[in-house]
Amino acid sequence: MLQVIEIIETMIQGFTKPVLCRANDGERYIVKGREATNAGLIKEYVCASLGQKFGLPIPDFCLVEFPDELLMYDGDLQRRFGGVPCFASKYEPALQEFDRSSYVEKHTELFRKIFIFDYWVRNDDRTFVAEHGGNPNLLINSSRESIYVIDHNLAFSADFDLESFKSTHVASSFWYKSQIDLFDDEAYHDEMQRSLLILDMVMSELPDEWVNGEICEYELITSLRLQLESINTKEFWSDLK
Repeated sequence: MLQVIEIIETMIQGFTKPVLCRANDGERYIVKGREATNAGLIKEYVCASLGQKFGLPIPDFCLVEFPDELLMYDGDLQRRFGGVPCFASKYEPALQEFDRSSYVEKHTELFRKIFIFDYWVRNDDRTFVAEHGGNPNLLINSSRESIYVIDHNLAFSADFDLESFKSTHVASSFWYKSQIDLFDDEAYHDEMQRSLLILDMVMSELPDEWVNGEICEYELITSLRLQLESINTKEFWSDLK
């Protein structure tokens, strides 16, 4: 596990209060700790792992720890990051938030994959309506060539509303722009099934401190598995029509 050697700044956005840090590998990372909750950190790690396997451009990620001496003079940082593994997403410089001009046809297949993945993991925290804006949790470079998918701590939502998801998701227009046929279903299903092959390994990598022997975390992991395996049901695909 990497060690944080420098806290550069607290990020302005995000209710999880992430911090930009430098680790002992020389790289910079956006780090989330206790403010994201154990459940949120589990969701981040599982979704980032499966999402990368599925082919989404999710920044590289890892677990990091904060040495006590780095936090000893700041009680708030100690509370948020001390004594536990934290989720770290590699910092990608010179990126900006997704906006209306980011909708470009060359990214059509990527948008479709983002839509089906968020539907799969019940992530309704990627909203964007062109006329009104929203919270897309996507970053894009200035040339509009590269899009990065971030933030999955609110996935596997118990209050997931399918109709709202269909109308407000940042990529819904690309999914429904053309008819999804059986071939598309089978192709996405096969990619998802291949991604699921790493699930046991991913679960084994979750820090004990996140699971913490709590019934709620064990229940989350059980429901998470059930949701991910729902790709093998007819309802999963028919509900998208």
